[in-house]
Parts: sequence; C-alpha cells; structure tokens
Amino acid sequence: MNIILEIGLNHIGSIHKLNQILNNLCILKFKFSLTLQLIDQKFFIKNKISNYYLPEKVLLKKLYNFKKRTSNHIGIATNYKVESSLLSKYKIDFIKILSSNFDDQDLIDYYLKNSFKTYISTGKISTNNIIQKHNNFKKKYQKLSSFIITDFNNKPNQLGFEKINKLRQNNISKISYGIHYENNFPGYLSSLMCLDNLFIYIKPKEKFNYPDNLHALKINSLNRFYEEIVYSKKILKEINFKWLKK
Repeated sequence: MNIILEIGLNHIGSIHKLNQILNNLCILKFKFSLTLQLIDQKFFIKNKISNYYLPEKVLLKKLYNFKKRTSNHIGIATNYKVESSLLSKYKIDFIKILSSNFDDQDLIDYYLKNSFKTYISTGKISTNNIIQKHNNFKKKYQKLSSFIITDFNNKPNQLGFEKINKLRQNNISKISYGIHYENNFPGYLSSLMCLDNLFIYIKPKEKFNYPDNLHALKINSLNRFYEEIVYSKKILKEINFKWLKK
C-alpha cells in the first residue's frame, strides 16, 4: 500500500509555513507521495478565508521543486480544471478530486481524458452511487480511476470499511482509504485490507487550529506511524482469524 501525504490547506496561506512543511517532509524515512490543494479562489472568498489562498503557479512550482529534490510522486487535490499544459510542465503525477465534486462528471472526465491517474474522494456518497459511477466509466477510465473512501465521522462502526467490502463484492478493486478520524486506528486497519493507497492529512508539530486539524497527523509522528503500520501488518498476518467467525 502506498502512502500519500496531504498538506491540504495546513500551510495556512504562508509560504514560510509551506517551506517549513516541505523541508520537514524531506527527513522522513519511508517512501510517500505528496498532494497540495489547488482550490478555486472563489472558495476562499465565499468562506472568508482569503488569507489561506496561495496562487496556483506558486503551489505547482513548490510541488515541482519538491519532486526534483526527493524524486517522490506529486499530485494536486482540486475542485476545478487546471490547465493540462501547466500540469505537464510541473510534472504532476496524479489528481485527487475533492468529495464535494464527486458529481461533477465534467471535471472528472477532463482529467481522465488527459490520462491523469485520478483519485475520486467519496466522503458521504452512498455505496450505490459509487458503484454506479464506476460502472458508467469507460474501461480505460476504470483503469485510471480509484475511489478514496473517507467517511467524515468519528464513530468506530462507521469508518467506511463496510463500504469497501461492498465495493469489492461488486468487482471494484481500485480503492484507497483516507483517514478522517481523531486517532491512528483506522490507518492500522486499512493497511491490512490490501488497498491501493492510504491518504493522510499532515500538519506541523506546532499547536495551531489548522484547517485540517483533528484528523491530521503531526509530521514528527509520521516515521513512528509508518513503522507501526508495517509492524501491525507483519504481526496480524501470522494470526489465525477463524475465531472471529464464532
């Protein structure tokens, strides 16, 4: 399972903070991909958070330089059509469609038609709607697309794993998981389910009410988290689960 770290808007519109985050990520001891959110400026104005906005080309250039520095794959999480020429220029590897744009088929098709690996966040979208969207894709788009299961709640019995099982029963194999929970427990569970990717929001270690705060992991805890995932997977592979069926 691949790890995809998401800065989101946790740079809080500060180039200095963004540079700090990127520098800290360079010392991680495991391989990962990285995303930044490129959101239409109207969103920031509407939600009165214009101070969090950074220009498109600034963010793309930061990602590009990070890729040159680390050789890690890079992607954008977005709600609008970024010019494909810019994405090619800055060597963007993949796209994440925000859950708020799940029904924006025109947006999704735009990136798929340009042959970008596209992850579609599902949020509170029903399992049936996910299955329907997958079945409506052309076969070549099914190969390029992957659904991210990200249920936005803190109830242990509603973390999206039942949804993953139903998708698999309907022959949907390209599934990723996004942690939106206040502790690491879902991350450990998801590592055992042979998923494509684990999406993890991250934040600096300094205390602050970040836009993605409660469900984000501090960067200085990521090495330990990754080690625990690897260890948990190794140990649980050796356990006989037959007793769970009794």
